Amino acid sequence: MEQILIDGKHDYDYKLNNTTHELYCSDGDHWFSPGSLSMEVVDDGNGLTVMEQGIRLIYLDYSAAERLSILLRIINRDRTYEAVTKRERI
Repeated sequence: MEQILIDGKHDYDYKLNNTTHELYCSDGDHWFSPGSLSMEVVDDGNGLTVMEQGIRLIYLDYSAAERLSILLRIINRDRTYEAVTKRERI
């Protein structure tokens, strides 16, 4: 599992489960339900299905997903996103 830092703050955790990319809320106390599944993207080999709480939000072929990614990066250009390996507590 990887920690997702937004502007240096640990907000989410990312996990790849076969062909499903899972985004979890961090354990931070600012979440209503810390550690819960926030969103998932299922890769079926032809495109991506975006799901939230088990409900399909949208299906995008790879080309549309790439264009959306470009636009979202431009829209959020003032934010810094980092994925770091989660360290286990001893």
